[in-house]
Amino acid sequence: MLPRIKKIIEKDQFRILCLWNTGEEKWIDFEPFLRKQEKNSVFLILLDPEIFGKVQCDGRTLYWENLVPYEDLDHEVRMGVLDICPDVLYEWDQKKENEEIVEL
Repeated sequence: MLPRIKKIIEKDQFRILCLWNTGEEKWIDFEPFLRKQEKNSVFLILLDPEIFGKVQCDGRTLYWENLVPYEDLDHEVRMGVLDICPDVLYEWDQKKENEEIVEL
């Protein structure tokens, strides 16, 4: 089964507690990822707590609406969704758990 986020349980600054389709409840800490972004990264906008707090879940992953400008086929600039692959989010947590185990 591919890991997917069923719903957001709680938000705390740059962390989100999610219920996964595996039955697990896991915190995803975005702060380390966001702090490492380059100056032109589309993800930097998420360092604004008000914008970060508008995160939503579609039953698959986490996303923020109307954050990414793109040009459509009619050459009109529109605002699109910013999301992160749920597999990547699941791996972030797995790597953190593995690092903690190694440090013990």
